[in-house]
Amino acid sequence: MEPFSETVTIDRGDLKNLIKEALRDALPDALRKEFELVGIDATDSEKRAQIRKDMELMRKFRLAYDGAAMKIGHGLLWFFFIGFATFTISGFKVKLPWQ
Repeated sequence: MEPFSETVTIDRGDLKNLIKEALRDALPDALRKEFELVGIDATDSEKRAQIRKDMELMRKFRLAYDGAAMKIGHGLLWFFFIGFATFTISGFKVKLPWQ
């Protein structure tokens, strides 16, 4: 195969438009193939709306999980802080139940 024998000059705006057009043509097919690989059918607007609702539900679960984890984490930190403060204020003479 012979390398290109001529040089083409294109200005920045035309190149940008050419790339946009190529992406606009190729991206939907690429996304559709990726969705098919993971078993998602996004061929029409109704199915895409269902997928969007599913993603919103997953986001709600994630936010609820993050909130619960934060509350539990803060509770544990306070528990350890109060225990440490009690232990140090008493001059390390706290009698533990198993002693």
